[in-house]
Amino acid sequence: MLLSYPGVAGAAVVGIADDRLGERVAAAVEVVAGATISTDALRDHCAEQLARYKVPERWRIEALPRNAMGKVIRPVVEKWFGDETGKPWGAS
Repeated sequence: MLLSYPGVAGAAVVGIADDRLGERVAAAVEVVAGATISTDALRDHCAEQLARYKVPERWRIEALPRNAMGKVIRPVVEKWFGDETGKPWGAS
């Protein structure tokens, strides 16, 4: 769904652990060279097409980490959304 937004070159959506909800949604988005995209615009785009609980709450706009085969390295993306102690959302 994020790839349908103009200027998005790639996206990775991950679940981040949360004590209360189990998981929260976070998204990392890679933009086409020269494009400018705001997280508010992406959030609005998602809210128009997805149920509220599926709309990412946390965002990162950056080149996605990829392996030699071009696949997104999900563990790296998941670490991007850990807190300052390195623990996932809501972890004690």
